[in-house]
Amino acid sequence: MKAYQEKKNRFVAIKLMIVTSSDVHEDQILEYQKRGLIESQYVLENYDQLYDKDNQFQFIISKFCEKGNLFDYFLQNKNSLTNDIILNFCTQIIQGVIAIHDKNIVHSDLKPQNILINEDYQIKICDLGLSQFLKEQKSETFSKGGSYCYRAPEQDKGVLIKQCDVFGIGCIMCFLSNIQITILIATDIKNEKFPPIENSTFPELTSLAYQMMKKEPKKRINLNDCLEKLKQIQNNMTKNSTKHELTQESEVKCESQFKDGKSDVKRSQLIQIKNFVKSRRRRYLKQTVKQEVYL
Repeated sequence: MKAYQEKKNRFVAIKLMIVTSSDVHEDQILEYQKRGLIESQYVLENYDQLYDKDNQFQFIISKFCEKGNLFDYFLQNKNSLTNDIILNFCTQIIQGVIAIHDKNIVHSDLKPQNILINEDYQIKICDLGLSQFLKEQKSETFSKGGSYCYRAPEQDKGVLIKQCDVFGIGCIMCFLSNIQITILIATDIKNEKFPPIENSTFPELTSLAYQMMKKEPKKRINLNDCLEKLKQIQNNMTKNSTKHELTQESEVKCESQFKDGKSDVKRSQLIQIKNFVKSRRRRYLKQTVKQEVYL
């Protein structure tokens, strides 16, 4: 819920939780404490927590994010969101999760609904309620929480490791490239039967997502390598955009010279040149996408 904090002159979000037992109360306090350990601008800031003992309510007061959650925002704006913006979102999510993992915490419930966006289009990962600490000198713990469609195969069996979050981010990337993950599709994905990349509106991103969603956790690409892959995708997009602009500029220049009588090229030759340039551009883009998708 949204509220106005008069003393601080700011809007805040208030999470209300019903305390049904002392164990639940301890878990809610621990959720607040976990966030205090994580040093990242991409994880939602908590300001305070309050406990109403008489009514058995626990309140966590946190930063209010004007754009809402990623799930609703993407569905409302997907026709206007560019691939650059989507890549930026993915980069921020990964950086936030790396910071969570640095404190030996596994989020365990990564999904678009648990990713918030503020007015500056900055990502804020929220809801650490199902997160778990990994015990010292151990790389796994036990928990069966999380949403099925975004939950790693090993998590279905109660095993919780950092690679579970890698799988979850891969599912979010699929969502952002319009690959729908229903319960039936999720079951296939957990057995590495992925939807065709041709169904994606952002095939390069989907290809990377599938590398993050391998059935065997050890075969999943690590998050730092994911950041490098995202940079490569961004660089390739920039190169392709520059080549496209240069080609258009050449066509316009040639057309202008023809109209001004400064070119010796005949109209039929000009059409042949333009058609040749277009075919080469299409072939180049097709080859580039194919190379990027199957890295």
